[in-house]
Amino acid sequence: MRLFAGEAPGSLRCELDLDPSAWSHRGGGLWSASLPTPALSQTADGGAAESTLQGEDGSISMVVDYRVRKRLAESGDGEVGAVVFQLVRSSRPCFTLVGGRIHLFLEKAGISPPPMALEYTLSLGRPAGESWRVVYEDLVADGIPVLSGGSETIVTQIPEESVLRFRTVAVSGAEEGGEVHFRVRLDDEILFDTTQHASLDAVCSEHVVSLPREGRARAALRFEVTGSFALSSFLQPVIGPAFVGEYGERPWSKVHPDIVLLIGDTFRADNLSAWGGDPEIAPILNRFAARSRRYMAARAPATSTLPSHAALFTSLYPPQSGVRSGEDRLGPEAHTLAEHLSDVGYRTVAVTDAGFVSWRHGLDQGFESFEQDRDPEFDFTLEAVRRQLAQDDGRPLFLFVHSYRAHDPYAVSESARARLGDRYSLDPVEWEDLLRDVFRDVNQSGRGAPTAPGIESVERLRSLYRGGSSDTGEGFGRVLGLLEDIGLAQHAILVFTSDHGEALGENGVVGHGTAVWDTEALVPLLVAAPGLDPIAVADSVSLIDLPPTLAALAGIERHPGWTGRDCSKAVSPTPVFTFTGRPATHAREVAIVFGGRKLILEAEDGPGELRHAYILDEDSAEQHDQAASGWAVDLSSELRDPLQWLFRSPREREKAQLSPALRSQLEALGYLGD
Repeated sequence: MRLFAGEAPGSLRCELDLDPSAWSHRGGGLWSASLPTPALSQTADGGAAESTLQGEDGSISMVVDYRVRKRLAESGDGEVGAVVFQLVRSSRPCFTLVGGRIHLFLEKAGISPPPMALEYTLSLGRPAGESWRVVYEDLVADGIPVLSGGSETIVTQIPEESVLRFRTVAVSGAEEGGEVHFRVRLDDEILFDTTQHASLDAVCSEHVVSLPREGRARAALRFEVTGSFALSSFLQPVIGPAFVGEYGERPWSKVHPDIVLLIGDTFRADNLSAWGGDPEIAPILNRFAARSRRYMAARAPATSTLPSHAALFTSLYPPQSGVRSGEDRLGPEAHTLAEHLSDVGYRTVAVTDAGFVSWRHGLDQGFESFEQDRDPEFDFTLEAVRRQLAQDDGRPLFLFVHSYRAHDPYAVSESARARLGDRYSLDPVEWEDLLRDVFRDVNQSGRGAPTAPGIESVERLRSLYRGGSSDTGEGFGRVLGLLEDIGLAQHAILVFTSDHGEALGENGVVGHGTAVWDTEALVPLLVAAPGLDPIAVADSVSLIDLPPTLAALAGIERHPGWTGRDCSKAVSPTPVFTFTGRPATHAREVAIVFGGRKLILEAEDGPGELRHAYILDEDSAEQHDQAASGWAVDLSSELRDPLQWLFRSPREREKAQLSPALRSQLEALGYLGD
C-alpha cells in the first residue's frame, strides 16, 4: 500500500497492487479482497471518493457518494464511509469499496481476477458539533484526524487553571516515513508546535499544553498538520485541570473510584489455591484473592472468547447480544460497560492481545483508547499499561487489560520451568504432535465420559497448561504491582477473572468452545473494593453480573438494558447459563445451573433436547450423568418455557471483517480451522 496526499487539502490518495492471491471468491462472479490501509473513521458527511481499478481489460472508474454516520468504527470495519452503491450485473467488470474491503464483480463466472492496481482518493470533512473516531490496525481512539496540509477547528470553553492533553500519531505508507509537523493554535496564537517522524506503526507521543491561566468563555482551538504525508491524528484531546493530584488522592471531594478489570483468557478457576489448585502456580494472584471477595461458583456466559467478552461487556447472554460465535461482531446498539462509565465521566482505556478481543469484533465500544497487539507476551501489556496510567488527567479511570498468555499452545517461560520444573513436566514439545496424541487418547473415552487417569499425552498437556497459567499469574501480578506503586490499587475497584476455562481431557473434551462442562464454564472471579468484605461467596453468579455489580460499587445507576444482577450484595438464587461458542463439530449447547443442579441442553434457536444432568453438590467433577433421572426430566420441562426469553435477540447479528494479520493470529491460536 502506497499513501500520498491528495490534490485537495486534507485528502488521502491510496495505491495498492492486488495480486490474484489477494482475492476471495464469494460465489458466481463476485470476489473480494481486504484493504490493508489503516482506517480513519469519522462522524461526518464526507465529500466523495474517486476510485480507479486498472487491470488487463483496461481501466474501470466510478465516483460514489460517501454517507458517514455517527461512530462509524462501530458499524463494521472501522471504515471511512458506508458506500451507497449497489453492485449490479454489468456488461463490464465493476467494483466498490465497502469499509476495509474491495468487492469486484466479473461478468463471467469461473474466471479469477488478473493482477490489478487500485487507486482511490478519500476526502474527509466534519460537520460542526460532531466527534471523530480514529482507527488504525492496532489502535482505536477518539481523536481528530488531520492529513498533511489540513486543519480542524474546535470552538470550546477554557476553564481557569486548565491544560490541553492529547497524543499525536503519524503512520506512513512507506517504510522510510518522513517528518510531520503538528501545531495547535488558540485564536491564531501558536500554543504547540512539534515535529514527529512518521512510522509504519501507530507510535504515539503524549503532550500537555498550558492554556491561558485566566480561562476563556469562548475560544477556537485549531489543530494543524504540515510536512510529509502520513495518516496523522491528534488523539484524545481533553481540556482539564492543570493540577489533578494522584490516583486515589484528588484535589476535589466527590469522585467515582477507579476500576480495573483484568482478564486472563483461558485461565481455569483451579489454577488458584482458593479453588483447590496448586498454590505455587499463581502465588501473587493467590495473595490478591485473600483480600478479595471470591465468587466460588462464577460461570462464563460462553466457553469461547468473543461471545463471553461481548456478554460480559453488555450484561446480556450471547443470544441476546447477537454474538454467539467468532464470526459475529458486537453491534453499536448494545450498551457496554465502557460506554456506561464513559457517560458518567470515566476515562476508558483498554490494553488487549487482539485476536477476538479487537475493534474489528466491536469490543472497542465505549473505550476512548483501545490498544491491541498480537503478541501475548506481557512485555507489551506492561508497557502499554504504564503509558495509560501515565496519561492521568484527573478523571476516574476504567482500565481493561486482557491477555492470551494461558492460551494454547501453552508456551512456558524459562522462569516458570525453573520454578515449577520439579512439579510438572515442562520440557518443550512439538505442539501439533502432542495435540494429535491427546485427541487420539481422549477420543477413546468418548464425549462426556471421564478420561482414564495416567495417560502420558494428557498428563503432559496438563503440565504445560499449568506452566502457561503460571506465566499468566506472574504477568498479572506485575500489573497489580504497577497499580500498587502509584497508589491506585489501594483505592480502586479491582477485578480478576477469565472469559472461560479449558478442558484438559475431562469429560472426553480438549480445549474450549465446544462444551459447557465446568472445566470450561467455571471461572475465577475476584473483586477487591473499599468496604467489600473479603469472603467466599457460594452462590452461582455469571460474568454478565459484573457490569451492574461494578456500577453499584462505584455508586452509579445501572443501565436499564442490562440483564445481570448486582452481586455486591446478597442475591436470590436464579438460573445461570453458559453457551458453547464454537459449534464446529457439535450442536450448540447451553448449561443451566440452578440450586446446585446442572442441566445441559441443545440450544440452536431455543432450548432443545436434554443431553446431560448432574447434582453438583455431590458430583462437582460431573462424572455421573443423571439425564435419565426423574428430577432432570422434570426440571428440564419446568425451565423450557421460561428459557425462551433468552433466545429473543434484540438486535441483528453482524459479521466481523477480519484483516489478513488478524486472521493469521486467530489461526495460530487454533481458531478458524477444523
